Amino acid sequence: MGYCLEPGQPVADEVRRVAAHQLELAIAQLTAAGDDTHDGSVHIARRHIKKVRALIRLVRPAHRRRYRTVDRRLRAVNRMLAPIADAQATVAMLARVAWRNGGELPADIVARLRASVLRRESIAYEDAARTDAFETAAALLRAERDATSEWRVSRTGFHAVAAGLERTARASRRAMVKALASLRVEDYREWRQRVKAHWLQVRLLKGRCGVGLALDQRRLEALDGYLGDCRNCAILRQILTSDSLLDRADAALGLRAVRRYERGLRRCARRLGTAIYDETPRDFVTRVERLWNSTRRTRRAQPRGTPWRSAA
Repeated sequence: MGYCLEPGQPVADEVRRVAAHQLELAIAQLTAAGDDTHDGSVHIARRHIKKVRALIRLVRPAHRRRYRTVDRRLRAVNRMLAPIADAQATVAMLARVAWRNGGELPADIVARLRASVLRRESIAYEDAARTDAFETAAALLRAERDATSEWRVSRTGFHAVAAGLERTARASRRAMVKALASLRVEDYREWRQRVKAHWLQVRLLKGRCGVGLALDQRRLEALDGYLGDCRNCAILRQILTSDSLLDRADAALGLRAVRRYERGLRRCARRLGTAIYDETPRDFVTRVERLWNSTRRTRRAQPRGTPWRSAA
């Protein structure tokens, strides 16, 4: 059972199961994050935490006060770990920019820039070790995991998720409009956060809605990727201007390459985002509800003992 609400089970039970499992996976990654391999454990842990936060936002309108508090605590844990994850993501971003602009960025410039990015990563790890960030975060997540058994969802069936799903889709659509109008890094970052929640919620619902949400999932995942890379480009630009081992001429060359790559990412995000959110949030939720009910009827129609398959 992965990150999805399994069919045939009460929504409340599935919410508790998924939340506890994702928190357990995050704790396991943080327990392994203290070594010196820098293997992405922190990034993976944060991803599991984001999955729980998306789940909370899906059902929060059904029990607002309890889940708002939990969401804030999980957000605080993710922010505690963000410097390491950002540094690791920037290393990967640099490799993509260098490959895309191989003729423009000489190898020695890429090497010095990479050294600067890796230095940031090492500093972030040292700060985390000095403040016991991994142990603190794991302890906080254990407390949240243990408390999931007390989580309650006051509504049943699709009604338990409908309001949260529409709220997330609407927030993402509004964030897109704002980002495309302003072109500010902060607004693109906000759009990315909303898109990620939307994508993860669709992943949760796929088990209940069959393959009818497969295209939505793929498109939202791709959009999240474009916007995530825009965020990493912004971090890389900051390093080039304020914390680089390069001289001014080399830094300017790197900035031109990063900005060119970022413009391409933004064009892709604009095209895909406007296609996704051409459907209104209300129409999107209505479509998901039809898929939910259709899949449920199909499952009930299966002869007893026959393996269930998603409706086409």
